[in-house]
Amino acid sequence: MAPEFRLTAFDGSPLRLADYLGKGRPVLIVFWSYFCFPCQKEMPLVADMARNLSDRVQVVGICLDGPEYDEKILPYVEANRITFPNAYDRQTDDFFEVAARYGVVGTPTFYLVDPAGRVRFIHLGRLPIDVLEKVIASAQHPSFCAEILPPQAQKGSP
Repeated sequence: MAPEFRLTAFDGSPLRLADYLGKGRPVLIVFWSYFCFPCQKEMPLVADMARNLSDRVQVVGICLDGPEYDEKILPYVEANRITFPNAYDRQTDDFFEVAARYGVVGTPTFYLVDPAGRVRFIHLGRLPIDVLEKVIASAQHPSFCAEILPPQAQKGSP
């Protein structure tokens, strides 16, 4: 299951995973950094995909920089029409709070979470948009047995 998070979006509104779950479409969480050159190329493509597939997926960005870089990050977001919700992760002594709970080791990292909150796909690094679109399509429908139950013990067996 995807760890819950509560952050403050760039626009000051609350950003919580729970607000997007259970609405019939998966959530794509993108961990990124302005200072990551692959992210700088990837984020505008993800933004275009988010607009084109808004009825099929909710994209959420978690930036691993900080508000001290607003003068660089916010103009980049605006210039590249990145309109999906974005928030800064909270920095800890060692790393970042939400990124650590998700096991992020580099950027960009994608987590696709189905409407029930299960992580269905994880990818580190740039990802072709056509592949991402196929993964999103697969997460819209159950494609695996969600619960494996042990066989019932027979009466009288030890």
